Amino acid sequence: RHMVFYGNPGTAKTTVARLVGEILKESGVLGSGKFIEAGRDKLVSMYLGCTAMKTKKAIEDAKGGILFVDEAYSLVGAKGHYGEECINTFVQYMDIVKDDTIIIFAGYPDKMREFLNQNEGLRSRIAFHVDFENYTKEELIEILKLMAKEKKFTLTDKAIKLAEKQIDKNINHKDFGNGRFMRN
Repeated sequence: RHMVFYGNPGTAKTTVARLVGEILKESGVLGSGKFIEAGRDKLVSMYLGCTAMKTKKAIEDAKGGILFVDEAYSLVGAKGHYGEECINTFVQYMDIVKDDTIIIFAGYPDKMREFLNQNEGLRSRIAFHVDFENYTKEELIEILKLMAKEKKFTLTDKAIKLAEKQIDKNINHKDFGNGRFMRN
């Protein structure tokens, strides 16, 4: 049941992971449905041997729910940064917790493929690979309208045209934030 979410910034990877947890809790697949988000700082220690303990604790904290490892590719790094120890710990525990905990690794597409190539055991333990496409300009405008409606704002036609210009100006930038761009 473990998963990898590939997607650029602002493509709703975290939101979807939360929803997966809720759906699987309601359907009885997960016991608690809790959602634990962990990045490199929660998983990797400054000392050899301590990273395994931190990683194991994060997995245990997520028992019965989802452990969402955002920007998982940050675990791949230069020697001495203990990311390899973290990945090896995940590999060790993924089979142990597979019946009651789901680990979702997420990040940018190219970097996540590099992450998965670090350990064949990791790759073979992940059944579901989900690609999150960038939003189209039309979808981004719908996101903006929805956010405005939720805040009880009214968007004029002029405001929508200005938003479309900003999207056109920024959408092809490498670090474009998709839905996050619209929120900001």
